[in-house]
Amino acid sequence: MAPERITSGVAAALPPGERADALPTGFSGPFANVIRNFSLGWDAANAIWRRQVIGYNAVRQKRLLSRFGITTESMPGLVRLLAVGLVLMGAASFLYVWGYRKRRTPLRDPVQAGYRKFCRKLARCHVPRRPDQGPLDYLKSIQGNRLDLAERAEPIIRLYVRLRYTHQRSDEDVRSFQRLVRDFHPSPRPS
Repeated sequence: MAPERITSGVAAALPPGERADALPTGFSGPFANVIRNFSLGWDAANAIWRRQVIGYNAVRQKRLLSRFGITTESMPGLVRLLAVGLVLMGAASFLYVWGYRKRRTPLRDPVQAGYRKFCRKLARCHVPRRPDQGPLDYLKSIQGNRLDLAERAEPIIRLYVRLRYTHQRSDEDVRSFQRLVRDFHPSPRPS
């Protein structure tokens, strides 16, 4: 290796005719510096990636562990590292599951629960509600398929719509809705 390379800089290491700050062909104008800086930043990021990630070897592993007071030659140190890692992973998993369940568990609305129960009863009578079907469309479907059930289903659906989609909601109305759903026993076959 020639010692003059160190003092002559990057330009001496490039092939003849190339400059260190040269841009790819076709780049000039006001954005030339932006493109050059981006290119240099990208090269720096690649160099860090190669040095820190790809070049991570056993010597660097030992150096990292020694910063935490763990030597790989001592078995208790490795056991301590493993135990700490397992505890941290377990705690993180528990917190994730707990947070996920807390977010996913909605407050139980008795009106929605009653409507789902009502829909399940009708589904057993071969009048299922489609997922995209609103309550009034469901009522039309019941009227079209099972006229014998429509007369008893209509007050339940109309009360559900009022309780669910308007601001007119009293405890007595909720209890009345629950009672109507509980007492609704449709027959599987049309009468």
